[in-house]
Amino acid sequence: MARSFLVGLALVLLLTACGESELAMSEYGARLNEIVGVYGADAEAAWVEFVAVSDPAPEDLRTLFDHDVAMRLGIEEAFTDLDPPGEVADIHGLLVEWLVALTDAEEELVGRIAEIGSLDEFLDSIEYRAFEETLIGGADVCNEFQAELDATAARGVFAETPW
Repeated sequence: MARSFLVGLALVLLLTACGESELAMSEYGARLNEIVGVYGADAEAAWVEFVAVSDPAPEDLRTLFDHDVAMRLGIEEAFTDLDPPGEVADIHGLLVEWLVALTDAEEELVGRIAEIGSLDEFLDSIEYRAFEETLIGGADVCNEFQAELDATAARGVFAETPW
């Protein structure tokens, strides 16, 4: 159960890391922060509620991950709808690719929940390990994204942006 909580917490942290920037990069940065604000709190609340269940059953997992998939589809749509500045378009594309991969991995995981008998079996499943690997891999994408934003700021691209 602690492992599940850690993965949920990692999601919240990844969302926060991807959205926060020391740059007040006008509309794009504001939209990223808005996405984090909308979905980060929702994700955290769902995981806190799940962790409060003393002996989670497969139905509890299903409820949690059905919620997560729906939320993640919203995040994916929000990021896909963004029109990033040209200077960060490539890395934004990588972030969207990661979000799509994470959604796909979680949808596979939801399909597996119906076949499990225990939380341990769930955590040991191939689908869970693939989801966890994809989720953790997002840290690299977020770090690269932040580095690109920082490099863009260092080049003075946003010098005309009102702070």
